[in-house]
Amino acid sequence: MRFCIRCSSYCFVALILCLTASQLMAQSTQSTILGTVKDTTGAVIPNAEVVVTNVDKGVSSAYRTDSSGNYQAMELIPGTYKVRVVKTGFETQLLEGLQLAARQ
Repeated sequence: MRFCIRCSSYCFVALILCLTASQLMAQSTQSTILGTVKDTTGAVIPNAEVVVTNVDKGVSSAYRTDSSGNYQAMELIPGTYKVRVVKTGFETQLLEGLQLAARQ
């Protein structure tokens, strides 16, 4: 019986070490930009095109707002970004100089 308890303890410690190591390796350095697109009256704008550009790398990704005017640009690397919002019938909006750090 003593052997089984000791073996279980060693297995438990080994399992904890494996889980901790996998969690450390899985930590992300990427960031997210979340937003809601609204007009000047505060009404949400669905189906607007949102283009997020990493200025440092020159890489852009396009997103669409949902029915509530929300968008999510996920898994972005740290750096300087600009966000351009375009919707037919509205003036194009540009936000520049957004600084993203890791896990922000």
